[in-house]
Amino acid sequence: PELAALLCVKQEQAKSLGIAFRWEINVQNSVLPLSPEDFTHLIGNLLDNALEAAATSRSPKIDLKLVCNNLGLCLYVSNSGSPI
Repeated sequence: PELAALLCVKQEQAKSLGIAFRWEINVQNSVLPLSPEDFTHLIGNLLDNALEAAATSRSPKIDLKLVCNNLGLCLYVSNSGSPI
């Protein structure tokens, strides 16, 4: 529920800034390697940075992909902003 709420908020932020925001979430067994609070904080910080960077792009977009299964957690966040 924490992640869903965060994604809704970030989707609205992106929309208000004219940034295309796509995400794909695939969590099997509902087991994450972090507490819900720590996980939400991590995703929130990454998305805040991505929003800031994408806002400077001519064609702003952000992609988030999260896959969590028995093998572990894979988290990808990309944006169209300037590389760091």
